Amino acid sequence: MNFFNFFENKKQKSIVIGKIYLKAVEQARQKELYEAFSVPDTVDGRFDMIILHLFLIIKNLKDSNSASFLTQGLLDYMFDDMDRNLREMGVGDLSVGKQVKKMAKAFYGRSECWEEALLGSSEDLKKALQQTIFRSSEIKPNQIDNLCKYIKINDGHIKKQDISTILKGKLEFLPIYQ
Repeated sequence: MNFFNFFENKKQKSIVIGKIYLKAVEQARQKELYEAFSVPDTVDGRFDMIILHLFLIIKNLKDSNSASFLTQGLLDYMFDDMDRNLREMGVGDLSVGKQVKKMAKAFYGRSECWEEALLGSSEDLKKALQQTIFRSSEIKPNQIDNLCKYIKINDGHIKKQDISTILKGKLEFLPIYQ
């Protein structure tokens, strides 16, 4: 089956993008991330968890020609969602664009940092997490070790998922405790 034909319908593409985005957000909202790994349960901590999960998805889709619409679509969807959330939180219309721009810069900067770290050692990933997710909080060594394992396991798990299944909007993360 040719998946380009499957996705000729723009509405179908939007549905798939929405399903995958919501899967990332659902995973990012798991209370265990904040309890077991000591991720700060703040607006910034939740933003970091959303972009971490989207990063893992996009990282593993970027080499697939048939998923190129999906990677850009996920980014567009995320920034539209962030725009909506900022407005709901009462951020003034004149400031929303600036805030979304800061969020985009944060996403791309952290993504670059995490991608380099995943190519390196576990120590590189720990350092990257300390500079990004835990930049303003203390972390116990075993908690950062467990978050590193969680990230590596899910990175590998997403990589193993069949692209044709993902292109149908079905993507799975592994449970926090594996």
